[in-house]
Amino acid sequence: MFMSVSAYTLNNCGQWCDGYTATMTVPQEGRTVACGKSYRNQHIYLEGIGVRKCEDVGGAIGTHNVDLFMDSRKDALQWGRRDLRAFIVREEEW
Repeated sequence: MFMSVSAYTLNNCGQWCDGYTATMTVPQEGRTVACGKSYRNQHIYLEGIGVRKCEDVGGAIGTHNVDLFMDSRKDALQWGRRDLRAFIVREEEW
């Protein structure tokens, strides 16, 4: 499947920013993505990026959308939105 991949930071999540994800972890670049509720706590492989864990959710994030967590707002804006091949993986597969 393909997913529309955008990026977010703690600087652009409005009233919901308390420093924790929906799964009560501290978001980390290179590990955390936000996705639709059906993927919560699952691992998603994104082509060209690698495996990320769906630790955060968003009300506006649909089934085929993912937000990469990035430390830098500049990097998140430069990322923009990209369509990437993606699939769900079990932890033991990676």
